[in-house]
Amino acid sequence: MPISIGAPRLLLRRLREVMAERESAQARLDKVVVLIASNMVAEVCSLYLRRRDASLELFATEGLNPEAVHNTHLKAGEGLVGLIAEHGEPMQFADAQVHPAFSYRPETGEEVYHSFLGVPILRGGHTIGVLTVQNRTQRHYSDEEVEALQTTAMVIAEMIASGGLVVSEEGGQEARREQKRPKQAAAGPEIVWQDRQGRVLVAEVKGAQGSALRDFSDRLRQRENVAAVVVAAVGDGKLSLVVNVDRSLEGVDAVAIVRELGPIIGGGGGGRPALAEAGGKNTGAVRDALAAGRDLLSSALS
Repeated sequence: MPISIGAPRLLLRRLREVMAERESAQARLDKVVVLIASNMVAEVCSLYLRRRDASLELFATEGLNPEAVHNTHLKAGEGLVGLIAEHGEPMQFADAQVHPAFSYRPETGEEVYHSFLGVPILRGGHTIGVLTVQNRTQRHYSDEEVEALQTTAMVIAEMIASGGLVVSEEGGQEARREQKRPKQAAAGPEIVWQDRQGRVLVAEVKGAQGSALRDFSDRLRQRENVAAVVVAAVGDGKLSLVVNVDRSLEGVDAVAIVRELGPIIGGGGGGRPALAEAGGKNTGAVRDALAAGRDLLSSALS
C-alpha cells in the first residue's frame, strides 16, 4: 500500500519530536522504528548499525523478535542488509528469501516476511547502518516509499550521531549503547549427541545459538572431513538448526533440506545452497529433525 502524500512530512515531524525527548538513545530508537512501520504500513521496521569490525548489529526493531535486538549480527557483506551497506544504495526484493544473498536468522522470526526494502544510513559519505522495512506479502515498494525511507534515514543518521551511538570514523571506537547485550558463555559449544552415516554427520549441541551455531557447523564439517553436517541446539524455548554443505558438491541444496525439516520442528527457514538455517518451537523434535536431515542428505549424496 503506497504511503499518502502527507505521510513523509508527518513522519519527519514526529521523528524530530522523538529526537528532542529526554530519553536514552535506545529508547528513542525503539520509538523510531515503531513510527516508521506505522507510517509506511509495514509489518516490520528494523535498524542495523555498523560496529568497529564492520559487522552490522540489530539495534532496534518493530515486528521481529525483540530478543534478537543486540543479539543478531551480520558479518561485513553478509545477507541483504550487508549487501546494502556494502553498495551504499537502496535495494528492494519482492521475495527476499529466494535471493542468493539472503541470510536467514531464526532468532528474528523473519521467515514469514517476504517483501523487503532497505536503505543505507549515511554520514560523512560512510555507511553507518541500514534501515529496513518488510511485509508478509510479496510486493513492490514505490519510488515515493523508497525516497521517504531514504529521507528518514538521513534524519536517523543525525539522531544516531547526536545520541552518542556512533562515533567518528577517525575514532575507530565501537558504538556505545545503554542496552547491553547478554554475555556469551565462556565455554564453547558442546556436542551432547551425534550420529554419522557415510559422509553425513548430525549432532545436537548446547552452548551455541545464532552465529556461534553457524560457525560451529563449519568447523565441525571441516574437522570431521565430511561432506555435510546438520547441527541443532535448543535455547530459550526454541530449536535452532543449521545445515552446512561442502560448496564443491553439486545437486545438494541446504535450503531444500531445511525446508523439509521446518515442519518437523514447527517452523521454517532459508539461506544459501551451502548454508541454511531453520528455527521452530517444537524443541522435543530435535533428534527427529536430525535423523531426517541425516537421511535426506545421505540420499542426496548417494
